[in-house]
Amino acid sequence: EDTGAEAPVFSGLTTAAPEDREVLLDRYLREQLAQILRLDVTELAGEFHLLEMGLDSLMVMELVSRCRKDLRIAIKTHEFFATDANLWAEFLLRLFEQERAREAAAQGEV
Repeated sequence: EDTGAEAPVFSGLTTAAPEDREVLLDRYLREQLAQILRLDVTELAGEFHLLEMGLDSLMVMELVSRCRKDLRIAIKTHEFFATDANLWAEFLLRLFEQERAREAAAQGEV
């Protein structure tokens, strides 16, 4: 269901300074998790323990699906599950930057 529209998080990440990208991704993840869990995003401030908040594997799959679409990255589900939730922003940023570098190389920009 790709409408061709760029997700705000994607455009934000591509224009943000490298040192600001992880904070943007962390905010995006917390917003998505809050929607999926039907919580206020303030309930996900600081370190959080998602199992205690009721997150199940189907909800994680929904989050992975949203991330794939919005960030335009390939995410191996087992790697996402194996990563501590408090490190998801760092994990996704690494994938995002690798994908953008591949795209740039394919276009002859690097």
